[in-house]
Amino acid sequence: MAYKWVDELDRRMLQQALSLAAVSSVSSNPRVFSAASSSTPPSAAFSSALDADDNDDLEDLCRAEFGLKLGKLKSRLRSQAEEQQASLHRFCTDVQNTPNAKLRRELAKSFIMDLASISELATSRYTPTLVKMQSTFLANVQVENETLAGDVSRFKNELADVKDALQRLEMEKQGIESEARRRFEDEKALLEVSLREELQACQVCLRNPRDIVIMPCLHGQFCGECLEAHQKTNRTCPTCRGVIRGTLPYIA
Repeated sequence: MAYKWVDELDRRMLQQALSLAAVSSVSSNPRVFSAASSSTPPSAAFSSALDADDNDDLEDLCRAEFGLKLGKLKSRLRSQAEEQQASLHRFCTDVQNTPNAKLRRELAKSFIMDLASISELATSRYTPTLVKMQSTFLANVQVENETLAGDVSRFKNELADVKDALQRLEMEKQGIESEARRRFEDEKALLEVSLREELQACQVCLRNPRDIVIMPCLHGQFCGECLEAHQKTNRTCPTCRGVIRGTLPYIA
């Protein structure tokens, strides 16, 4: 009932501290504490791990990406670890030197309060750093987003230019095809006229229209004027060499 003011988390920590105090009081061998204190201090191990990574490149990277001063953060973390180590050292020493169970419980409560105070202080120290990191990170993200937005806008403009160019090419293609069709139709019409005139013109003079048919072979590629001139010297058809027995007029 004496610990109702302690919340569930603190109650568990208190039970662990009391267990440590009970073990320390049963054992009169001072080597219990000396063995604990002879191990590598957490602050030293933590500092060694940080020293391995704390180089100029990492410092510059953290400052650029997160606005984080790595050396300053390392110093704060080392200080916190040292404070926790010192609090644990005092607690172990006091428990070993205190035979009274009630006093040991008071020491445990004091130890828990010290840890809570250290944690609260650490929170107050790290909160500005975390806020600054968040602000820097968000600023970097905003810059990246703006850069990406600019790239997207540029790509859209380039895409629009490409579409315009394709439309112009399509219009030029249609114009070329239309001109080619027009020229083809014109040349076709001229060729038809030429062929028609050629088929209708006398094969001899190539000037007068065909207007007579030779009998009986029915060849009619000549005009009456040219055929009359031909018959004065030759009574055979100019085409098949058959005997001309008569002629019939016609209009080609």
